[in-house]
Amino acid sequence: YGNFELVLDFNVTVNANSGVKYFVGEIKNGKTGETVINGPEYQIIDDYNYPEVKDHRHEVAATAACYLLYPPENKTLYPAGRWNHIKIIARGKHVEHWLNGVKVLSYERGSADYLKRKAATKFAGFVNYGELPEGQILLTDHEDTVYFKNIRIRRL
Repeated sequence: YGNFELVLDFNVTVNANSGVKYFVGEIKNGKTGETVINGPEYQIIDDYNYPEVKDHRHEVAATAACYLLYPPENKTLYPAGRWNHIKIIARGKHVEHWLNGVKVLSYERGSADYLKRKAATKFAGFVNYGELPEGQILLTDHEDTVYFKNIRIRRL
């Protein structure tokens, strides 16, 4: 998928960690030559109990963040055991994350700001991380119990 709108509902259990990756494809580390399959991630995690994000200690790893790159703002997240609704809109290089009907972040893939933020993460060496013109959609699995339903995607 390149230009798309993805919507789904999720329900995490206590301490669960998951996410939705998009523009997933083969990327190469320019320094090591390592090739991996990866892409940007709409983070889904138990913000209320997961130690890394509890009490807002690590916003770029909280629910609705573009994992390690952009923190969400003005979000309303229901706790573990309740359903939440997400939407990801991607048009060209522009990406938006929505949570429960509210846009919580937007960014431009490949922009100077994006590249600066990427350079400060574990993805720094991967030259085209998040910049593929299209890719797969992936639900992450950290062996935690997370429920998904009403998954719909449409090409834009």
